[in-house]
Amino acid sequence: MAFHRNGANERDPVEIDPAHARGWWSTRADWPSFAGNHADAWIVLPRLEWLAPRLRDAHHAASFVSADALAQQLAHQTGPTMVAAFAEHRAGQWAERSRGFIVPDDWPERAQAFARQTTHRTSRQP
Repeated sequence: MAFHRNGANERDPVEIDPAHARGWWSTRADWPSFAGNHADAWIVLPRLEWLAPRLRDAHHAASFVSADALAQQLAHQTGPTMVAAFAEHRAGQWAERSRGFIVPDDWPERAQAFARQTTHRTSRQP
């Protein structure tokens, strides 16, 4: 799955199949404007649920939260958290609309620093 900031439709490298799944990532600061009209309900996805799109029935809908509640829930996170956006598509049936990561505001800079450190380390190996 390819993840783009705030779901921007960026051009993927030619090596990535156009049918490949897409996701998004958003900083906590960008979250309110991104999430505003994106979905009816949100849920944090545990790692065991990362691999396949989810469907939920009314019984599971109680675990959904609003975008604002999710922002409060993740206010003190120290790393990325995967979430899924849901929309009701039939009475009592909810389908995953998209998924992505909400990240701390300094995460893009930390990720770039980590990538530079890793690249520097591997280029020095014999």
